[in-house]
Order: sequence, then C-alpha cells, then structure tokens
Amino acid sequence: MHAYSYILFLGLAACQSVLAAPFGYSDYDSLFARAGRPELYRSGNAGGPKFDNIRPNDIKPVDGKYKPGTGGISTFSDLGQLKGQKNIWALPASADLGSHLKAVNDHDKHWSIQPSTEITEEEYKSALTALNGKAQKYVAPKRRGYSDLEAREYIDYLLCAYVPLLSCNSIDCCYF
Repeated sequence: MHAYSYILFLGLAACQSVLAAPFGYSDYDSLFARAGRPELYRSGNAGGPKFDNIRPNDIKPVDGKYKPGTGGISTFSDLGQLKGQKNIWALPASADLGSHLKAVNDHDKHWSIQPSTEITEEEYKSALTALNGKAQKYVAPKRRGYSDLEAREYIDYLLCAYVPLLSCNSIDCCYF
C-alpha cells in the first residue's frame, strides 16, 4: 500500500502545475499542505476560538505586511497541550485554510497558522476571521461514573477470572 501511495504521490508531483492551477493554488506546497495537517486545537472563549486575535508576540509585521515564516497564531495537534483550559476549539483537518493561510508544524505538537504569501494586516485578520466559522467547540467525551458497588463487583470479577485463589477449586469462592 505504501509503494502505491508513493508512486501516486510522484505522479501528482510531476503534474503539480497542471493540478494546482484549476483549484486556485499557485504552487505545490499550498496544494498538498492540507493533506498532511491534523485536526488543530486552540483555546478561545465561549463565543469562539479567536483565531483573529493577533498578539504582538505571535507575529510581527515587516514594513506593514505579514510575511510567511515570521510566526503565526498558535494551535496544537494534541489536546494534552491545552489541559485545564475550559473553552477548546477544534479546526478539522478537512477545513480549507484559504489561499492566504497555511498551517506550519513549528515543533512537536505546536502548529501556527501563518500567512502563505505576503499580505496586509487587514487581509491576514480577514482570513483568520473566516477560520472562526470553520472551528467547532470541542466537547470532551463523558466519563462513565461507577458507583462503589459497581467498582467492587468489577474488581471481584477480574480477580476471580484472572487470579486463581489458592484455597478454592471453583468459581464459588468469588464474592458475587
């Protein structure tokens, strides 16, 4: 399966200019960037993920424009990085970032949403605002609550099934 994928990838790479143009992509990187991006998580507030909240430490304009590779809006590919946060938002891997943005894996599980081309602050903010509507509030799966009695019964079952009792010859020694 991997060999087939590799051959397919090479074939697509050879036709990059033919494939990129009809979809509005100008280069190979932006065409295939979405394919390898995981679901990204960001802490926001109850109203939204606040992708458009550009902080000075995230990215700095150069001559009034934001440039690729100079920083971006922080996101994470792992929920563990946002442990303890109340309002977590997920940007699905299938969400289109548009022609002005790209997701870059800075290090480990940290990703930043950066400009893909040189753009003005208004264009960057507008593109980030569009992402707010594509994100979904993350709702953690509910944990099943066990009562003390259920827990004791389950432990007894495990002990009887997997740990033979020395003084017993049958399952009658279990405390069900």
